[in-house]
Amino acid sequence: MPIASEISGDAPREPPHPIRVEHQFVQPLIEPEFEHNQHIPISTWANLKVRGALYMIVRNENLPQAREVMRDIEDRFNHKHGYPWILLNNQHFSKHFEQYARTVTKSPVYFGKIDAEAWNYPRWIDVPKAEKAIFNMLHIFKGESPSYHQLLRYQAGLFFHHPLFNHVEYTWRIDPGTHYSCNLQSDPFETMQKEGKKMGFVLSFIEEPGAIRTLWNTTQEFMRDHPQFVKPREETILPWVQPRKDGRFNMCHMWSNLEILDLSFVRSEAYSTYFNYLDARGGFFYER
Repeated sequence: MPIASEISGDAPREPPHPIRVEHQFVQPLIEPEFEHNQHIPISTWANLKVRGALYMIVRNENLPQAREVMRDIEDRFNHKHGYPWILLNNQHFSKHFEQYARTVTKSPVYFGKIDAEAWNYPRWIDVPKAEKAIFNMLHIFKGESPSYHQLLRYQAGLFFHHPLFNHVEYTWRIDPGTHYSCNLQSDPFETMQKEGKKMGFVLSFIEEPGAIRTLWNTTQEFMRDHPQFVKPREETILPWVQPRKDGRFNMCHMWSNLEILDLSFVRSEAYSTYFNYLDARGGFFYER
C-alpha cells in the first residue's frame, strides 16, 4: 500500500526498499579488530557431563541486548555449570563487543565469523525474484527483512557446520533481546542426553499461511521422493500437525527462539537431505 500524504498533495510513494533501510545505519567492519576463534578445545568440557554450548547469532549493534540475555542465563543457570558460549556474527565482531561480552560471564566465550557463502544468497536463487518477494512481505512478521531470511536459513541447516561446533553435541539457542526470569533447577543438556530427546522448543502456534505457501507441499514431495527417511505415522508428530482425515497441514509452527538440540539429529543424513531439498526450492528467500 503506498505511503503518502493526500493532504500535502504529494504523489504516492512506494514503501522504502527493505534492503536499503535495513542496512542504512550499519557500518560493518571490513577488517577484524581481533582474531576470531576457529575451534574450541575439547578440554573445555573436561568438568562437564555433556558437551553442550550456548550459542547466539548477534551483530555488534545488538551488544546491550546480548549482554542482558547472557546475564540472565548466567544468573539463572550457567554460573553453576560453566558451559561455553559461542557467539556468531555475519560481520566481524568489534573489539568493543568482545570486551564487554566477556564481562558478563566467567565461562569461556568464543567469537566466530559466519562464512559469507553460508550467509548470502546461494547461487541457485533468482535474486531479483527473491527481493521482489521479500519486498511484498510487509504484512508478515519480519518478512520484509532480507537478513531475517538469511538468519532463518542459517539456523535451520548451516550453523552447526561452523568449526566452533566440531566438538559440540548439544546446543541451546539464545536470542538477543529475550529474557529468562526463572531459575533452572536442572540441566537441560543432561536431561536431553539421559532421555534421548532430540529437540526442545518454547511454544507452538498457528503460522501465517502466506509465510509458508509451499512448505507442506514440498515436504510431502520430499516424503514421496525419499521414503527411506519416513517413519510410521504413529512414531512421528504427523498426528499433531496433520490431524484431519483430508491430510491438510494445520499450520502448526514450532517456534525455535528457545531451541535445545541434539546435534546428531541435524547432522543426520535424513535431516541434511531434507534441508537441502527445501533449500534447493528457494523457500527460505521466496517465502519466509
